[in-house]
Amino acid sequence: MRRGRSCACPFGKADTRSAPTVQLVKLMRKNRFLKIASIILLALVVLLGAGIYRLWSAYDRLAKQPPQERITIPYDEPDTIGVPAPETTTEPVTESPEASPTEPVMPEPLEATLAASVVQTTKPAAQTTAKPKPKPKPKPTTTAPPPTLAGEKITWARTQILMLCNVERKKENLAPLKYGENSLQKAADTRAKESSVLWKHARPDERKWDTVLLEKGVNVVKYPKAGENLAKGHFEEPERLVKAWMNSPDHRENILSAEFTEMTVGFYRSDDGLTYWSQMFLGR
Repeated sequence: MRRGRSCACPFGKADTRSAPTVQLVKLMRKNRFLKIASIILLALVVLLGAGIYRLWSAYDRLAKQPPQERITIPYDEPDTIGVPAPETTTEPVTESPEASPTEPVMPEPLEATLAASVVQTTKPAAQTTAKPKPKPKPKPTTTAPPPTLAGEKITWARTQILMLCNVERKKENLAPLKYGENSLQKAADTRAKESSVLWKHARPDERKWDTVLLEKGVNVVKYPKAGENLAKGHFEEPERLVKAWMNSPDHRENILSAEFTEMTVGFYRSDDGLTYWSQMFLGR
Protein backbone atom coordinates (compact mmCIF):
# COMPACT_ATOMS: atom_id res chain seq x y z
CA MET A 1 0.00 0.00 0.00
CA ARG A 2 1.36 3.44 -0.90
CA ARG A 3 2.07 5.63 2.08
CA GLY A 4 1.11 9.30 2.02
CA ARG A 5 3.62 12.06 2.68
CA SER A 6 3.43 13.41 6.20
CA CYS A 7 3.49 17.19 6.73
CA ALA A 8 6.19 18.64 8.95
CA CYS A 9 3.77 21.32 10.27
CA PRO A 10 1.98 20.25 13.48
CA PHE A 11 -1.29 21.77 12.22
CA GLY A 12 -1.16 19.96 8.84
CA LYS A 13 -0.38 23.09 6.81
CA ALA A 14 2.57 23.61 4.57
CA ASP A 15 5.39 25.93 5.68
CA THR A 16 5.19 29.07 3.54
CA ARG A 17 8.23 30.86 4.92
CA SER A 18 11.15 31.68 2.68
CA ALA A 19 14.28 29.59 2.73
CA PRO A 20 16.54 32.20 4.50
CA THR A 21 13.96 32.70 7.22
CA VAL A 22 13.64 28.97 7.77
CA GLN A 23 17.40 28.67 8.01
CA LEU A 24 17.60 31.53 10.55
CA VAL A 25 14.90 29.92 12.70
CA LYS A 26 16.64 26.59 12.56
CA LEU A 27 19.93 28.25 13.42
CA MET A 28 18.39 30.01 16.45
CA ARG A 29 16.85 26.74 17.60
CA LYS A 30 20.13 24.95 17.41
CA ASN A 31 22.39 27.77 18.68
CA ARG A 32 21.34 28.82 22.21
CA PHE A 33 24.22 31.29 22.38
CA LEU A 34 22.67 33.34 19.59
CA LYS A 35 19.40 33.44 21.55
CA ILE A 36 21.12 34.70 24.68
CA ALA A 37 23.11 37.28 22.73
CA SER A 38 19.94 38.60 21.13
CA ILE A 39 18.22 38.95 24.51
CA ILE A 40 21.25 40.74 26.02
CA LEU A 41 21.46 43.11 23.04
CA LEU A 42 17.78 43.96 23.40
CA ALA A 43 18.21 44.60 27.16
CA LEU A 44 21.21 46.88 26.55
CA VAL A 45 19.22 48.91 24.04
CA VAL A 46 16.40 49.35 26.57
CA LEU A 47 18.83 50.35 29.39
CA LEU A 48 20.65 52.80 27.11
CA GLY A 49 17.38 54.46 26.18
CA ALA A 50 16.34 54.73 29.84
CA GLY A 51 19.72 56.23 30.81
CA ILE A 52 19.54 58.84 28.06
CA TYR A 53 16.03 59.77 29.21
CA ARG A 54 17.13 60.17 32.84
CA LEU A 55 20.14 62.31 31.89
CA TRP A 56 17.98 64.55 29.75
CA SER A 57 15.44 64.95 32.58
CA ALA A 58 18.20 65.87 35.09
CA TYR A 59 19.72 68.41 32.69
CA ASP A 60 16.30 69.94 32.10
CA ARG A 61 15.70 70.32 35.88
CA LEU A 62 19.13 71.92 36.45
CA ALA A 63 18.60 74.34 33.58
CA LYS A 64 15.38 75.58 35.17
CA GLN A 65 16.90 76.21 38.63
CA PRO A 66 18.12 79.80 39.39
CA PRO A 67 21.88 80.20 40.04
CA GLN A 68 22.87 80.29 43.74
CA GLU A 69 25.09 83.00 45.16
CA ARG A 70 28.41 81.81 46.55
CA ILE A 71 29.14 82.73 50.20
CA THR A 72 32.72 83.40 51.26
CA ILE A 73 34.00 83.05 54.82
CA PRO A 74 35.77 86.19 56.05
CA TYR A 75 37.98 84.61 58.72
CA ASP A 76 41.26 82.85 58.14
CA GLU A 77 41.03 79.07 58.46
CA PRO A 78 43.53 77.03 60.48
CA ASP A 79 45.66 74.48 58.72
CA THR A 80 46.54 70.93 59.71
CA ILE A 81 49.15 68.56 58.36
CA GLY A 82 47.65 66.41 55.62
CA VAL A 83 44.63 68.71 55.13
CA PRO A 84 45.72 71.63 52.89
CA ALA A 85 43.65 74.78 52.94
CA PRO A 86 41.70 75.51 49.72
CA GLU A 87 43.44 77.90 47.36
CA THR A 88 41.58 80.81 45.81
CA THR A 89 42.46 83.15 42.98
CA THR A 90 41.32 86.29 44.79
CA GLU A 91 43.96 88.60 46.21
CA PRO A 92 44.32 88.65 50.02
CA VAL A 93 42.55 91.49 51.77
CA THR A 94 44.60 93.49 54.26
CA GLU A 95 42.56 93.76 57.42
CA SER A 96 42.80 96.70 59.76
CA PRO A 97 43.62 96.17 63.45
CA GLU A 98 40.16 97.46 64.38
CA ALA A 99 38.41 94.69 62.41
CA SER A 100 40.24 91.48 63.22
CA PRO A 101 38.65 88.35 61.67
CA THR A 102 38.67 86.46 64.95
CA GLU A 103 38.27 89.34 67.42
CA PRO A 104 34.81 90.29 68.68
CA VAL A 105 33.88 93.94 69.01
CA MET A 106 35.15 95.30 72.31
CA PRO A 107 32.37 96.82 74.42
CA GLU A 108 32.70 100.30 75.83
CA PRO A 109 34.50 100.27 79.22
CA LEU A 110 32.33 100.40 82.30
CA GLU A 111 33.87 103.65 83.53
CA ALA A 112 33.05 105.47 80.29
CA THR A 113 29.49 104.08 80.21
CA LEU A 114 28.76 105.18 83.77
CA ALA A 115 30.25 108.61 83.23
CA ALA A 116 28.17 109.17 80.11
CA SER A 117 24.96 108.22 81.87
CA VAL A 118 25.72 110.62 84.72
CA VAL A 119 26.32 113.45 82.27
CA GLN A 120 23.01 112.80 80.51
CA THR A 121 20.90 112.61 83.68
CA THR A 122 22.51 115.51 85.57
CA LYS A 123 20.19 118.51 85.81
CA PRO A 124 21.51 122.08 86.09
CA ALA A 125 21.25 123.71 89.51
CA ALA A 126 18.27 125.95 90.20
CA GLN A 127 18.99 129.59 89.37
CA THR A 128 18.05 132.42 91.76
CA THR A 129 17.57 136.05 90.96
CA ALA A 130 19.91 137.11 93.71
CA LYS A 131 23.02 135.10 92.88
CA PRO A 132 22.97 132.74 89.86
CA LYS A 133 25.21 129.72 90.09
CA PRO A 134 27.29 128.66 87.10
CA LYS A 135 26.43 125.35 85.46
CA PRO A 136 28.85 122.55 86.31
CA LYS A 137 31.03 121.55 83.39
CA PRO A 138 30.96 117.84 82.54
CA LYS A 139 34.25 116.10 83.13
CA PRO A 140 35.82 114.44 80.07
CA THR A 141 35.56 110.67 80.13
CA THR A 142 38.67 108.57 79.62
CA THR A 143 38.92 104.99 78.40
CA ALA A 144 41.22 102.82 80.46
CA PRO A 145 43.76 100.99 78.27
CA PRO A 146 43.58 97.19 78.30
CA PRO A 147 46.14 95.37 80.45
CA THR A 148 49.39 94.63 78.67
CA LEU A 149 51.13 91.26 78.66
CA ALA A 150 54.83 91.15 79.41
CA GLY A 151 57.25 88.97 81.32
CA GLU A 152 55.56 86.72 83.86
CA LYS A 153 52.08 87.71 82.63
CA ILE A 154 52.76 85.92 79.32
CA THR A 155 53.57 82.71 81.19
CA TRP A 156 50.41 83.15 83.22
CA ALA A 157 48.37 83.72 80.04
CA ARG A 158 49.73 80.52 78.46
CA THR A 159 48.72 78.54 81.54
CA GLN A 160 45.24 80.06 81.47
CA ILE A 161 44.78 79.24 77.77
CA LEU A 162 45.73 75.61 78.42
CA MET A 163 43.29 75.43 81.33
CA LEU A 164 40.43 77.00 79.33
CA CYS A 165 41.00 74.63 76.41
CA ASN A 166 40.94 71.63 78.75
CA VAL A 167 37.66 72.88 80.23
CA GLU A 168 36.14 72.82 76.74
CA ARG A 169 37.59 69.36 76.07
CA LYS A 170 36.16 68.04 79.34
CA LYS A 171 32.69 69.05 78.16
CA GLU A 172 33.17 66.68 75.20
CA ASN A 173 34.61 63.85 77.39
CA LEU A 174 38.07 64.28 75.83
CA ALA A 175 41.43 63.74 77.54
CA PRO A 176 43.14 66.96 78.70
CA LEU A 177 46.03 68.44 76.74
CA LYS A 178 49.53 68.65 78.21
CA TYR A 179 51.78 71.63 77.70
CA GLY A 180 54.46 70.76 75.17
CA GLU A 181 58.22 70.66 75.52
CA ASN A 182 60.67 73.52 74.96
CA SER A 183 61.16 72.64 71.26
CA LEU A 184 57.43 73.00 70.57
CA GLN A 185 57.38 76.28 72.54
CA LYS A 186 60.16 77.68 70.33
CA ALA A 187 58.20 76.65 67.24
CA ALA A 188 55.04 78.38 68.53
CA ASP A 189 56.90 81.62 69.34
CA THR A 190 58.50 81.57 65.89
CA ARG A 191 55.15 81.13 64.16
CA ALA A 192 53.58 83.95 66.20
CA LYS A 193 56.30 86.35 65.03
CA GLU A 194 56.18 85.08 61.44
CA SER A 195 52.43 85.62 61.27
CA SER A 196 53.02 89.34 61.77
CA VAL A 197 55.02 89.29 58.52
CA LEU A 198 52.73 86.99 56.49
CA TRP A 199 49.21 86.49 57.82
CA LYS A 200 48.49 82.97 56.61
CA HIS A 201 49.32 79.37 57.48
CA ALA A 202 52.68 79.52 55.70
CA ARG A 203 56.21 80.70 56.43
CA PRO A 204 57.31 84.14 55.17
CA ASP A 205 59.27 82.36 52.41
CA GLU A 206 56.03 80.53 51.37
CA ARG A 207 57.11 77.18 52.83
CA LYS A 208 54.57 75.09 54.73
CA TRP A 209 54.04 76.18 58.33
CA ASP A 210 54.86 72.74 59.76
CA THR A 211 58.48 72.95 58.56
CA VAL A 212 59.18 74.98 61.70
CA LEU A 213 58.69 71.83 63.81
CA LEU A 214 61.71 70.07 62.35
CA GLU A 215 63.80 73.26 62.51
CA LYS A 216 63.17 73.68 66.24
CA GLY A 217 63.92 70.03 67.09
CA VAL A 218 60.41 68.58 67.43
CA ASN A 219 60.37 64.78 67.02
CA VAL A 220 58.06 64.58 64.00
CA VAL A 221 58.45 60.79 63.89
CA LYS A 222 57.09 60.46 67.42
CA TYR A 223 54.38 63.06 66.73
CA PRO A 224 53.29 62.64 63.09
CA LYS A 225 50.14 64.76 63.52
CA ALA A 226 50.18 68.50 64.14
CA GLY A 227 47.86 71.49 63.93
CA GLU A 228 48.00 75.28 64.19
CA ASN A 229 45.62 78.06 65.25
CA LEU A 230 46.43 81.74 64.72
CA ALA A 231 44.90 84.96 66.05
CA LYS A 232 45.75 88.65 65.82
CA GLY A 233 44.25 91.82 67.21
CA HIS A 234 43.99 93.27 70.73
CA PHE A 235 43.75 89.99 72.62
CA GLU A 236 45.10 90.74 76.09
CA GLU A 237 42.79 88.43 78.06
CA PRO A 238 43.07 84.63 77.66
CA GLU A 239 39.29 84.25 78.04
CA ARG A 240 38.55 86.45 75.01
CA LEU A 241 41.17 84.65 72.92
CA VAL A 242 39.88 81.14 73.67
CA LYS A 243 36.28 82.29 73.18
CA ALA A 244 37.14 83.69 69.73
CA TRP A 245 38.81 80.41 68.75
CA MET A 246 35.88 78.35 70.02
CA ASN A 247 33.42 80.50 68.02
CA SER A 248 35.28 79.57 64.82
CA PRO A 249 34.36 76.04 63.62
CA ASP A 250 37.80 75.20 62.19
CA HIS A 251 39.75 76.53 65.21
CA ARG A 252 37.31 74.74 67.50
CA GLU A 253 37.97 71.49 65.63
CA ASN A 254 41.68 71.69 66.45
CA ILE A 255 41.06 72.40 70.14
CA LEU A 256 38.58 69.52 70.46
CA SER A 257 40.48 67.01 68.31
CA ALA A 258 40.94 63.64 70.01
CA GLU A 259 44.15 63.07 68.01
CA PHE A 260 46.10 65.86 69.74
CA THR A 261 47.72 65.29 73.14
CA GLU A 262 50.04 68.32 73.58
CA MET A 263 49.90 72.03 72.85
CA THR A 264 51.89 75.22 73.32
CA VAL A 265 51.06 78.90 72.89
CA GLY A 266 53.26 81.47 71.14
CA PHE A 267 52.99 85.26 71.63
CA TYR A 268 54.36 88.30 69.79
CA ARG A 269 53.52 92.02 69.94
CA SER A 270 54.22 94.16 66.87
CA ASP A 271 55.35 97.79 66.88
CA ASP A 272 51.79 99.00 66.23
CA GLY A 273 50.55 97.27 69.40
CA LEU A 274 48.79 94.31 67.78
CA THR A 275 49.12 90.95 69.52
CA TYR A 276 49.82 87.81 67.50
CA TRP A 277 49.06 84.40 69.00
CA SER A 278 49.87 80.92 67.73
CA GLN A 279 48.52 77.70 69.19
CA MET A 280 50.35 74.55 68.12
CA PHE A 281 49.17 70.98 68.66
CA LEU A 282 50.93 67.61 68.48
CA GLY A 283 49.51 64.11 68.37
CA ARG A 284 50.45 60.52 67.61
